[in-house]
Amino acid sequence: MERFMAVSSSTIQCSTEEIVAKRTRDVIIDENGVKNLAKEVVDFMLSNQDSTILGTTFIRQLPGLYPSFFDIRSGDWLFLLHTLNFSLYIPKSTRQWTVNNYTGFWALCSAIKRAIDNNELVWHPNYYMNISQSEMEYIFRGDDPEITLPHLKERRIVLNYVGKTLKKKYKGLFLNCIRASGYNAKKLMTMLFNFDSYQDEVTYYGEKIRLYTKAKILISDLRAYFPISQELQPVTSTLLVDYCAPQVLLHFKAIRYTQYLNLLIRDGTLHVGDIEELELRCCYIYAVQVVCEEVRKMCAEYVGRSTVLDTLISHISTVVDNFIFHYQLTHSDGLSTVPFHYVKTANY
Repeated sequence: MERFMAVSSSTIQCSTEEIVAKRTRDVIIDENGVKNLAKEVVDFMLSNQDSTILGTTFIRQLPGLYPSFFDIRSGDWLFLLHTLNFSLYIPKSTRQWTVNNYTGFWALCSAIKRAIDNNELVWHPNYYMNISQSEMEYIFRGDDPEITLPHLKERRIVLNYVGKTLKKKYKGLFLNCIRASGYNAKKLMTMLFNFDSYQDEVTYYGEKIRLYTKAKILISDLRAYFPISQELQPVTSTLLVDYCAPQVLLHFKAIRYTQYLNLLIRDGTLHVGDIEELELRCCYIYAVQVVCEEVRKMCAEYVGRSTVLDTLISHISTVVDNFIFHYQLTHSDGLSTVPFHYVKTANY
């Protein structure tokens, strides 16, 4: 197999996700489906061309569930959010953990925002390094008192550990970790690897590879609040911030599964390190990259028409992510029958 080696600066750099995606046989990136999804994204962009916000800000960062852009707690708030963002769905259940009628990632955002609005110190490592089970149950209480946040005990252990690590290495604040990185994205990504739940390393046909999925999504969010460098290339989609987001790719037939993979997803739980899990994850991310390229081609005729459109076109990856999450939120009922893979992991 081709080895995962660094490429010279004179060559076009392929992402690890692209290399893996091009080897798999069980996930098909469909050219016609990609074009159909790209057309929807272009229509979405043109219908919102009066605002640059779709290209410069992720929809999830808008007021309501995220910290304000001038909140001094934002770095630690986002670190808490993304550290806890894993395995939020209950497999094969018609009843999910919800907060204020949100599910998955959005429910987690809502629970944390509710706690902070109520002056709970949940965002501070000195608090969660010793957080108790009963405190976790209260802070992350759902709309239905009978349904608790999945893997609550495991999440408490994760928080206890990362809180103690931050106290030992960064004077008790993730903000100090950001500062210690010199606002360098690559250095911050490497520093995050020192935290257990960010150690996203798997073996693929004998090769050890690192995907940094959770770290890249966190850094993408932090850029809205801190002057972090833009040097991570190619730009990685934040699609996997929510497990259900890939349903949009399936709905538009941008990706398809073989019968074998369909049965595997339907009947079981995948684990990090499984070849199928790795290939699914990489294909999702690479499929979004392909959609971005198709949108870029379709938008060529609009370059130079307006400053706002030019801004959106120069931030295609953000626009595509925003379309996917907007579609997911506004068409959740229609997507409910579309399968999604369940992975028990703390890595994403």
